[in-house]
Amino acid sequence: MYTEDIPTAHRWFAIDCNNIAWDLASQSKRTSDEDLQMFNAAHASAYHWSQVGEPLNYARADTLLSHVHALLSQGRNALFFGKRALHFCQNNPCDELDLATAYSEVAFAHFVLKQPSEHLNYYEEAYKTGKSISDYVDREIFFSEFAHIPAPENL
Repeated sequence: MYTEDIPTAHRWFAIDCNNIAWDLASQSKRTSDEDLQMFNAAHASAYHWSQVGEPLNYARADTLLSHVHALLSQGRNALFFGKRALHFCQNNPCDELDLATAYSEVAFAHFVLKQPSEHLNYYEEAYKTGKSISDYVDREIFFSEFAHIPAPENL
């Protein structure tokens, strides 16, 4: 491989691994092998973005990592990555969809950690932020994914 092809390869693998991880994450049931593939693909995507991406790509990779760790009941890791994504979106130019999704992933992490008050706070913030997404398609995408985040018991 020529040196000038390496960034293209990193970008291709970042996107491909991202898609693999999200596809597996969206399944209602996964085998333990699929869980491992999802985990590995999410981390591989984050690695490849770290080689060629922009800060927004890193934040989106953190969102995926948060989601995958929450699905695997790894709450501390889910919260770590979710808070990184949220911090980025709160302090940098970011799509409304990215901000709402970051809030939802932090809510999911608090659900996994059995922290009901934080779960409720971030869930409500995700919902409110999602409702304010100006682009109709992005708003629909957000709420179709948000439907998979466990709702607080007192809602």
